[in-house]
Amino acid sequence: MHLHGTYCRVRSRGTPFVDSTLNAASRLVVTELLLAGATMTMEWKAERPGNWLFHCHAINHIDEALRLGEAAARNEHADHATVTDMMAGLVMAITVRPAPTTAGPPTAARRRVAERRVARRHLRLVVTERAASGTGKPSLAYVLQRGAREPSPDSLELPGSMLELRQGEPTAITVVNRSRQSTSVHWHGMELESFFDGVAGWSGAGTTIAPMIAPGDSFVAHMTPPRAGTFIYHTHAGELAQLTGGLYGALIVRPRNGRSDPHDRIIVLADSTADTLNRTPPSIINGRRDPEPISLHVGTTHRLRLISIGAVTRKRVRLLDGETVLRWTPVAKDGAEFPVAARVESVADQMFSAGETMDVLVTPTRAGELVLEVASLSGPPIITRVRVLVKPR
Repeated sequence: MHLHGTYCRVRSRGTPFVDSTLNAASRLVVTELLLAGATMTMEWKAERPGNWLFHCHAINHIDEALRLGEAAARNEHADHATVTDMMAGLVMAITVRPAPTTAGPPTAARRRVAERRVARRHLRLVVTERAASGTGKPSLAYVLQRGAREPSPDSLELPGSMLELRQGEPTAITVVNRSRQSTSVHWHGMELESFFDGVAGWSGAGTTIAPMIAPGDSFVAHMTPPRAGTFIYHTHAGELAQLTGGLYGALIVRPRNGRSDPHDRIIVLADSTADTLNRTPPSIINGRRDPEPISLHVGTTHRLRLISIGAVTRKRVRLLDGETVLRWTPVAKDGAEFPVAARVESVADQMFSAGETMDVLVTPTRAGELVLEVASLSGPPIITRVRVLVKPR
């Protein structure tokens, strides 16, 4: 279950029969895995006015085909710009009303409008498309413009270009749609204004509602990230085809005074095909079915930024030395850093649902070869193994 635009705190987990209060172990999340029969208690504060969503991130639970009645049979909403046309099933719309204002200092809303005018960083992100051979589905990508020349409309990067933002820095991202499909971009986990959240036909408030980005059109998203962390950006239109087609990428927010860390390792887990409703798809890891090895160094602490954006599968990730499961230290979930007291070393075995991120610290003690094992779970498990090469210091 994913909450747009703000964090919630998970206070308890359980079943329909018993609940376990988390107390000190409670955590901030934007996405939380609930297996069949599981329950959770969550609390959150409505800090930004506008329209938001709370929905399942498994695409087959929010597909428009789940709609009852004649509309489902007609299947006529592919390019409509309304969330009620594009989503059905486990999705709930939320409207947050503005708080009453009085004369005095500028309201938060006015400050955010001012931030748009003074964006210090400008990025240009191009949605590209390459036709498939034969009867296959086209490939899609987010390609960051680097330099004066726009990327070719059929250029591909999988996963999409990694976006690096700075904590507290007002940023404008112009999304240019060079594909043949209408689309939108959701900045998953980001705390931003509703209008820029990326749900076409819903994000915003009143009559100011974000449009679909039509082929040949563009949209400028403004944000000022309040925290550093690991996030995702991805399509929020025609997810089954567009998400598995390639419209997703890593969004990393660096600390205010920090730089890119050479010891970071970004690992993006996705599903490999749009035909995901009837079988378990194999994993795409960093854009490949046969992922390149991950390199680490002995005695050096590395931060693994694990990002799960599969369409319908859960991912079980383990770090192995032969048959032995190693240990790591989780330090952040969904971009929210854990308190120091909660950073406890644990077995390197973690389940991820679609839309979750987790940062873990790993310090190899000897040179050699390890394995990062990723199991796609939606029916019989499909295992993908990534070589982890540990080099001498």
